Amino acid sequence: MKLISPAKSSNLGPVTKGKNTTIFICSALGLIVLAAAYGISSYSTWLTSESIRSSESAKFVSGMGTRVQETVKNLHFIEQKLTTKKSITAAQAELKESVEDFTLHLKALETGGTIKNVAGKPKEYLPRNNESELGLILNIKKIWAPLEEQILPLTGENPQQDAVTETLQRATDKSSELITLTDSLFDQMQDTDAKSLADYHTKRNIMIGLVCIALSAIPAYLIYSTMRKEKQRAEQALAEIDFTSGKIVELERAKSEADKIMETVQEGLFLIDEKGIIGEYYSNALPIIFRQEELAGMNLYGILQRHLSQKMYNTSKDFFTMLFDANRKEKTILKVNPLTDVEINFQNPTGGFISRYLEFSFRRVMVADKVSRVFVAVRDVTKQVLLEKRLREAEKNKDRELEILLSIIHIPSDELECFINLVEAELESVNGAMRAEDFANTGGKQESLRIQLQHAFQSIHNINGNAALLRLVYFQKAAHAFEEQIKNLQERSVLSGDDFLSLVVAQAGLRDDLANLIELRNKLKEMGVNNLAPSKISTGLESPATQLAEQLRQLVHTTASELHKEATLEVDEFALHSYSQGRNELVRDVLVQLVRNSIAHGVETPEVREKNGKKGSALLSILALPSPAPGVVGIAFRDDGQGLDTKRIREKAQSLGLIKADDSATSEDLIKFIFEPAFSTTDQADLHSGRGVGMSIIKDKLVTSAGGCIEVISEPGQYCEFRLYLTA
Repeated sequence: MKLISPAKSSNLGPVTKGKNTTIFICSALGLIVLAAAYGISSYSTWLTSESIRSSESAKFVSGMGTRVQETVKNLHFIEQKLTTKKSITAAQAELKESVEDFTLHLKALETGGTIKNVAGKPKEYLPRNNESELGLILNIKKIWAPLEEQILPLTGENPQQDAVTETLQRATDKSSELITLTDSLFDQMQDTDAKSLADYHTKRNIMIGLVCIALSAIPAYLIYSTMRKEKQRAEQALAEIDFTSGKIVELERAKSEADKIMETVQEGLFLIDEKGIIGEYYSNALPIIFRQEELAGMNLYGILQRHLSQKMYNTSKDFFTMLFDANRKEKTILKVNPLTDVEINFQNPTGGFISRYLEFSFRRVMVADKVSRVFVAVRDVTKQVLLEKRLREAEKNKDRELEILLSIIHIPSDELECFINLVEAELESVNGAMRAEDFANTGGKQESLRIQLQHAFQSIHNINGNAALLRLVYFQKAAHAFEEQIKNLQERSVLSGDDFLSLVVAQAGLRDDLANLIELRNKLKEMGVNNLAPSKISTGLESPATQLAEQLRQLVHTTASELHKEATLEVDEFALHSYSQGRNELVRDVLVQLVRNSIAHGVETPEVREKNGKKGSALLSILALPSPAPGVVGIAFRDDGQGLDTKRIREKAQSLGLIKADDSATSEDLIKFIFEPAFSTTDQADLHSGRGVGMSIIKDKLVTSAGGCIEVISEPGQYCEFRLYLTA
């Protein structure tokens, strides 16, 4: 069918006039449609941007409440660390960041400013001009300003305990009020933005009405015109067909564009109902993310249950229940979303599992005050999460290497080499105590497993002691952490070979630390630096005995200071010259354990000593003893501390089943128990005390391995002396 050309019409005048009228009217209606469509587009664009701005502002304000809680948390951490005398640098940095971020947010609300949004991108925020909002901002500022003034000095050096406690109390008292005000500000901003959006919704609806009216008027006029003339009616019918065809083309084009968006978007977008059923329409990225085809009609809850731990699934199910409860505020529910950066384990077709980190976000779809559907967006954030982990690990390794480097620059190269050899030997001993075939040979016998644990503990405690001797604090802390893991296993009523896996991991970590130490040592050698900061004992002129004496004096000073005690060491260097060089490591290990044991358990605090009529500073002595036989040398280690408490030793021996309650063991018999593995009269353990392991190390090295002997003489409240005899 073709349109009749005006040139061939038999009634050109009326046709032309009617056609011109139709063109004029249709043009006028078309202009109305175009104008209204432009208005609809403008209002829609504005509504979209305002909705985004409102959402970001909501997150912006909700973050202020989080910062208040972080401020209280960091103050609490600082108070705890000050009480336990631990480093507060990290907590101070987080506290300062929380306070400054809150202040920046508050200023941006009042006067405007540029702040990073939740995506980490800088965003310009305009000042709020609503009177109610400004009133709430002013109230927040009145509370926050004096609190900030009180908190910021605590981020400097050496904050006082009392000041931290007082500030924590004040921050705790004010936190609920601040959070209430920020929540009120959040609600007020939501109301303000909602009213603004409602006005533009009304205007846009008016424009849509105009379009509908104009579009309805066009066919009405055409129908009216066709009643006057059959030819005109035919032409108008063709025009209507063309118009309808154009609309269909537009609809098809719009659907095509929507399909392209759903094909190219990187997020998994879909709708679920209250039962968790996935809707028919979802983005192409969803099957890729979930590694499953034909998701329409499947249950999201079932998918999550297959890939999450039972605990996480239960938490997520509770979250969805609250999300579909219209009586609960959506913004409150979304704050506790458990599916952010959640690890999902997918089955690998080639075997094993593939781990991915997914981030879910949710929005309600309301119909008649009920939650009809929930819109879900899921993203694969594996790269971001793994990158963050690698960055944190790299930062941790960098700090570890720096700490190790700073700790070795004061150590002579020969002493460092000796320490490396010792750690390698002791780790090899630990490895021998934890071999899988040995676990199998024990047949699950508890006593055999506990003996293996004890061997491992002794080796690690010896590393701890030698690290303390050289002031290698990093290795001292690492060894102490290893000891704590072993002690946790020793306290279990039943052991199995699987329990030793954690020790294998800890041993691997200590080996990595040793590898870093060796690598740093080699780099220093390549640079021609054997000792960056030679100590006074490393001139090369002193004998090993003189070096050991100086190291032991430093160990006494450092250990006593860390335990809030005072002590000095007097050394008869002849005693350290009386044995052969082949005994250097043996004597060093034994004296290190005696020094640490003496200060940790034997020496009293200055207050207690002065109360008992002693000098506040304890005196430790290393003396030479007369030779009891040819080829045998004797060394005495003595402290003027509280001596051995045989009553407590007896009670401990009875509790361990070593003696019976009615046993008439003498003091000499009881003293022998201190050399039993894991025998200690105190349950407290720190960097310097090893719950009885130090004494068993002395017995194993001096008596069992070297064939020497030990005598112990003690006067309660006065002194304790260990007499060591070994072949020269």
